[in-house]
Amino acid sequence: MRPVPTALCLAATLVLPVAGPAPASAGVGDTPLPTFADGKGAIVVYTASGVIKNNNLGTAFICTNVDAVPVDIGVEVFDETGVLRNAVAAGDGAMLNVPPGATVTVATDRMAVLTHNQILALNAAGTGANDLRNGAGRVVATGDRVGCVALVVDPLHTIQDPALCPTCQPPSLATLVLSPATTTSASTTTSTSTTIGGSSTTSTSTPSTSSTSSTTYVTTTTTTTAGSTSSTTSSSVGSTSSTTSTTVGATTTITTTTLATPSTSTTTSVSTTTSTTVQPTTTSTTQPTGGCGNEPVGPTFLSLDCRLAALIAEVAGETGLGALEPKLLDQLRKARMHKEKAESLCGQASKRRTRHALRPAINKIVQFVATLHSHKARTIPQTVKDALRTTADAIRLDLQALRRAVQCPQDVPPA
Repeated sequence: MRPVPTALCLAATLVLPVAGPAPASAGVGDTPLPTFADGKGAIVVYTASGVIKNNNLGTAFICTNVDAVPVDIGVEVFDETGVLRNAVAAGDGAMLNVPPGATVTVATDRMAVLTHNQILALNAAGTGANDLRNGAGRVVATGDRVGCVALVVDPLHTIQDPALCPTCQPPSLATLVLSPATTTSASTTTSTSTTIGGSSTTSTSTPSTSSTSSTTYVTTTTTTTAGSTSSTTSSSVGSTSSTTSTTVGATTTITTTTLATPSTSTTTSVSTTTSTTVQPTTTSTTQPTGGCGNEPVGPTFLSLDCRLAALIAEVAGETGLGALEPKLLDQLRKARMHKEKAESLCGQASKRRTRHALRPAINKIVQFVATLHSHKARTIPQTVKDALRTTADAIRLDLQALRRAVQCPQDVPPA
């Protein structure tokens, strides 16, 4: 059993979740865990409620590897419908081989007051909108010795010296509670042995319970002999042990009950002379997609966001891109990040700054197309390159058209 994750001193107050039945719908509880791009499987380290990307508020997850070996760390976010909005397996929200003692930051938005290692690019699943209104999240990793803090931050403002800028607004910042991944159970071992005239019957039932913070071993040995003489030996490592022995003539009945230390992983086994184990059932949920299907194609913030998200998902799922896939994904994610920054500035009625912010978004799309034209892309199937270039060129043209004609704040989609 793995130890409880170690938390950083500056981390949010960690609250143990209340045990209960497994949820019936998708979300942080039963969405299948990802496999990192290096082939390593993930475990849940923390879960969080209240993940926000809306109304000039974003969420940042700051995590430190406190293990002695490198670990992969990922952040998954879910919108208000419980649908996963990013793909750690495709590198979106994943930080691979984080060295011991190193700290990484994954955020839903670029925040002026923080340093980031990665900005999440939301996909078109669930609501399909480029926001998280009442979202949730989970931190996954290849090991459990990861300390994290989550912050809800105003992404626009920085901390300024009041002597130099007495009217500058400081950034809003709040701590988001993280809950370590735990489950609950209870342990009782009951063994009954009866011997009548040399014939022996033994039954044992064990609904087992353990905890991530402790390891419990329970051993019960019962020996009975026909006649008026009986010998019983019972040993256990646990918190409570009781033994009752009754002898009547040639009949001996012995009952031993051991209550083990309560703990946090759930295992259930039932055995009668031979052992029968009931294994947990795993249910995969297919997540709905949509939300952008009715949005007309054109030079608008919402249309461009939907199309960039779709193109990122297409590149992440394309198996023929080889070693160029990470570079192509990085170019598209940065294009989307600059587009989102421009949209935020437009909401502040700053047309000049909006047009300025759209320029690097256009440049990243140009770089994406140039990468597909490069010599290194010669091994990519021509049909794949042509399809990606056609989509990217259409996005570039609409970004340029939006930059020329943008009206702020009228062109910002309603929240």
